[in-house]
Amino acid sequence: MPIAIKKIAFKIAKWVGIVLGSVIVIAIGISAFVYIQFERDLNRTYTVAESNLQIPAPDSLILARGKRVVELHHCNGCHTESLKGHTFEMPDYFGALSPANLTSGKGGIGNAYTDADWIRSIRHGVRADGKSLLVMPTEEFSKIGREDLQALIAYLKSVPPEDNELPPNELKLLGRLMITLTTDFNIFSASKIDHNIALSEVPEKAITLEFGTYMVQTCKGCHGEDLHGQPLGGTNGVSSTNIMALDEWSAEDFGRAVREGLRPNGDSLLVNMPRWSMLDELEINAIWFYIQEQKKLNEGAGSAAL
Repeated sequence: MPIAIKKIAFKIAKWVGIVLGSVIVIAIGISAFVYIQFERDLNRTYTVAESNLQIPAPDSLILARGKRVVELHHCNGCHTESLKGHTFEMPDYFGALSPANLTSGKGGIGNAYTDADWIRSIRHGVRADGKSLLVMPTEEFSKIGREDLQALIAYLKSVPPEDNELPPNELKLLGRLMITLTTDFNIFSASKIDHNIALSEVPEKAITLEFGTYMVQTCKGCHGEDLHGQPLGGTNGVSSTNIMALDEWSAEDFGRAVREGLRPNGDSLLVNMPRWSMLDELEINAIWFYIQEQKKLNEGAGSAAL
């Protein structure tokens, strides 16, 4: 091989080595930063003011209301139908996330949690040890009304015990990198809300903006704060529907979709959305009223910007 060609090949190999080395160094640096940041967020503790909320003794009405709150907020979706928890199916390299066993059975938190612990975890996304819960929809539960929160906790304390010891939550380096670098998904529930917001009352049940705002909170977990839809983690790129773009739908169409999972033409919704069959006509119409009012606000803001 001519000397000139050898020199060129040597230079190419040298620069390739430099580039590859730089990429490796950068990758190691990013990985180290993500790992340290994740550990910091994982071990961060939150101080939440003690609540004086009294949890009533359970009776048939309170338990029925509490069960309805569980169904409305789809607690069973993560904690299973019996609330014994389970471990999400994930690749081994990602790690493991296990929504808690909420019962008083073996491996459950029911016997260990005080009323204050229940309030702190549900409203604030904070565990008994002061650290953040993971993937708990705290934005939704932070706005839950007093009577619903009381009934929910009374119901959770009454569910039959289920023995189910779950592995601890663990996210390996690759899982941490994937969450941090490829999505906007914040799994640290306690970091997403204002912990100083006062506990509110449940609004009067009526077709009003106030009651519609209260009811629509359960929609925002999947459809986003503005209801414009968003990517759904762990569903292979599937996104939730932009509810604000359902211009051809009526309140009846919306109610059928929410309660039965059917589109106006009779087709099933593409995503396995929970069925809120427990919602009555007034509640459906209150949510629809809220959506229409938000559309008017958005249209008004768009006109003002022109």
